[in-house]
Amino acid sequence: NDGGRRIFYFHSAREGRKIALIRETHYAGFEMDTGYKLNEGETACDYSARFQSVIGGGRVDFIEDAEEKRRALDMIMLKNSWELPVPLWD
Repeated sequence: NDGGRRIFYFHSAREGRKIALIRETHYAGFEMDTGYKLNEGETACDYSARFQSVIGGGRVDFIEDAEEKRRALDMIMLKNSWELPVPLWD
């Protein structure tokens, strides 16, 4: 959260169609899920899932500064594993 604006960090390969499109347009769409719950059934066709999702889009800027990249990757690691490979920035 930066002054009331939400900032999302994306991590991906350095090259490819997605990166080429982002470099050209500086825009990306996204979709995120949360609160996933499997609803079990008696047969395969009876199974389903419940979750909440949000879909959005916005301006994308590439991070070039090494220290800012490290902070962004720390945040991605924290979100995905609840731990950091090294202590969060000083």
